[in-house]
Amino acid sequence: MAEYAVATSLLSWGGTTIGNITSFNGIGLTNETIDVSDIGETVKSYISAKLYGAEPVTAEVFFDPGLAIHTQMVADLKSGTARVLIINMVAATVDFSASAFLTQFSASGAVGGALQGSVQFQPTGEVTL
Repeated sequence: MAEYAVATSLLSWGGTTIGNITSFNGIGLTNETIDVSDIGETVKSYISAKLYGAEPVTAEVFFDPGLAIHTQMVADLKSGTARVLIINMVAATVDFSASAFLTQFSASGAVGGALQGSVQFQPTGEVTL
């Protein structure tokens, strides 16, 4: 089994690499199911709804309002603009891409520490792997 180093991973938003990322989580896919069990059965049965979707993608960044991509992301959140989100994992050998909306941004920090940002993207439509 191959082992991959996350240190070479990149996230991009609308074609621009998101700078200062410290961690990320995603893209996870889910497939909806339908319970087709009959009343009185002792075991549940399911079928695939053939409707899958992507789980939200989250990322932690050192937020820098001087970086154009960081201010663009906040502007896109406010306007509801969808852009292509690409996760290049392992030096671009494993790619995930989807159209997505930026759905959450929050900033935090401690006195004397770096300004942190937490962002969440909601992929919509087809996910390309």
